[in-house]
Amino acid sequence: MQFNIQDILKYRSALMGIAMLLVVWHHLPMGVPSIIVNTLKGHAGWGVDIFLFLSGIGLYYSAHKEFTLKSYYIKRFIRIFPIYAFIILCTDLITGSLDVNAFFYKVTTIGFWIGKDSFEWFIPTIVGLYLIFPIYYYIIKYNKGILLATILTIMIYTYISLLPEHSNFQLYFRIPVFFCGVIWGYLLTLNLSNKQNLEIKIIFAILLLIGFIMCGYSLHKYYNPSLPITDFRYNDMKVNGWLFRPYLFITPGACLFIASIIKYMHKTIIELLSLIGKMSMEVYLIHLLFISLARYLTDTYNLSKPIFGGILIIFSFVLSYYVHKGNTIVMNTLKKKLL
Repeated sequence: MQFNIQDILKYRSALMGIAMLLVVWHHLPMGVPSIIVNTLKGHAGWGVDIFLFLSGIGLYYSAHKEFTLKSYYIKRFIRIFPIYAFIILCTDLITGSLDVNAFFYKVTTIGFWIGKDSFEWFIPTIVGLYLIFPIYYYIIKYNKGILLATILTIMIYTYISLLPEHSNFQLYFRIPVFFCGVIWGYLLTLNLSNKQNLEIKIIFAILLLIGFIMCGYSLHKYYNPSLPITDFRYNDMKVNGWLFRPYLFITPGACLFIASIIKYMHKTIIELLSLIGKMSMEVYLIHLLFISLARYLTDTYNLSKPIFGGILIIFSFVLSYYVHKGNTIVMNTLKKKLL
């Protein structure tokens, strides 16, 4: 198997598709009688880190071709807020909880940051990271500050690691992962020599090894084979941050490894994964609504969670496809008017 760091960029959409499938699996309200499978499912939230890493790469690579603050923020606004507002509105109408003030706080993501009404945590995080991306971009692009950007990322990770228990590690540890993606996005724009490519691969491998060692430590610390896996110990890992700490180190190397596998897949599979990646925003938002619906219906009417939940999730992908097509029309229309 040959490893080419450009494969991360070439198969970025397919990688984002895999990331979204991991997130959906992680959220599924069902389990199987297998410690290994349930443990992997508990860690499938790592798809968020893959998504943010690839977002950082994509933003820098796109900005490298052409960048103005106005066009950048307009494009980010168009990609996030119309579909976000639509999904929140549908959810509020279905649940009968529509309130103008609450709707404003949720759609703008302001509510999440000030402790008022919010829809979920991921989109507010994306909005915050997108807002400050230009700072990192200018540091790297115009001041040739790749070293400074790397040091800043290490400092952010170190600071987060020192935060007390009960901090929002689910959000905080994703910040350095995103900036790591921005740094690698810069490297992918360079005309690297074979020696430099080899050095980057070695760095990826070293980071991956460190990440696996950290995962081993976390399992050793929080997993006792004599006891069943419980929500308490899983939440304990989240509270202490060890569920999220290794992902910064694992994600770059894992993305390179997975991309190297993708290129040997059948063209149809690659296209399907790429499609899921391109409509990842719609999949993420709609599957949350359907999973909540699956939990409610299965608990209320004592239905089979694996069967009913699986049917709803499949339907959520179908609906996401058509919502994505409609949202694409909306985005293209807004781009013509605003850009």
